[in-house]
Amino acid sequence: MELAELKHTWIHLKSSIEEQKSLNQEQIMEIVQSRYKRKLGSIIRYESYGVIVILIGLVFTIWNIPLYDTLALQICAALSIGLMILLPTLSFTTIFRMRDLNMANQNTQDTIREFAKRRAQFLIAQQWGLWLSAVFMFTLIPVATKIFKGKDILSEGSNTLPWIMVAGLVFLFFFGRWGLQCYRRISADAGNLLQELEE
Repeated sequence: MELAELKHTWIHLKSSIEEQKSLNQEQIMEIVQSRYKRKLGSIIRYESYGVIVILIGLVFTIWNIPLYDTLALQICAALSIGLMILLPTLSFTTIFRMRDLNMANQNTQDTIREFAKRRAQFLIAQQWGLWLSAVFMFTLIPVATKIFKGKDILSEGSNTLPWIMVAGLVFLFFFGRWGLQCYRRISADAGNLLQELEE
């Protein structure tokens, strides 16, 4: 009887240890996933500020469609509207794909590989977004000038237009580069959280 009880106790203890180990692993995964999502949440927050500005610009551009009386202005307005829709969509799609990485259903190696793939897609989308932002700036300046000053700088000509474009490109280059470095660092930090799981 003692041997049977001892065997039963041993089996019960062993299953209890296995359960505890499994619970600890699940808790670790939950903590890592929470920290991971919080880390990527800062990127979402920064992008949300930009989307608010873009939405305001989109409303102004659409609201003032009757002002665009030349073909050049109409093309610029159409391109601006298209880019104001495309840029946030491109950015948020890749951010949410990276954030919604399912860690629970994959082993650590697969999770890290999938994260690296999604991070690369996110950074490529950000680089494309930077190039498209330059195009957006060129299309938005004539539209904004028509809305706020009533001038068609494309048909009337402007001495300041080249300087505005150059200043805008310089600003965009430095601001975009700084933003891209921040996004690289934040996404790398999120990847480091996943690397800690492996160790």
